[in-house]
Amino acid sequence: MPDRIAVKKFPGVFYRESVRRVHNSKPDKSFCFCYEHQGKKHWETVGWASRGITAAYANQVRIDILNKLRFGENPALLNGRKSFTFGQAAEAWLVWAKGRRPCHQARGRPLPHSPENRLR
Repeated sequence: MPDRIAVKKFPGVFYRESVRRVHNSKPDKSFCFCYEHQGKKHWETVGWASRGITAAYANQVRIDILNKLRFGENPALLNGRKSFTFGQAAEAWLVWAKGRRPCHQARGRPLPHSPENRLR
């Protein structure tokens, strides 16, 4: 997708024209907006024009997020997402990996490069 194009009527709201999707014989538009929180810029995608999303609706969602931020709510939880760090993902994977056996052991065969195979 090309760069974001600003919607002049609504500050902070942008759209991208799709290369593959078509809506009303024109490239479909994906609406998104940006806001700043704790010194970081955050981008949120609202949706496609073919699904009924408009620039005005994206602006309303942006206003709702900014108002909730002013009252101390976490914007990551507004979309149903939780903050998940790489370290937490690595710990979860290690717990998962310890409980699994590799597929060659599950079939009762030794490792391909194990000493048992070299002695044959």
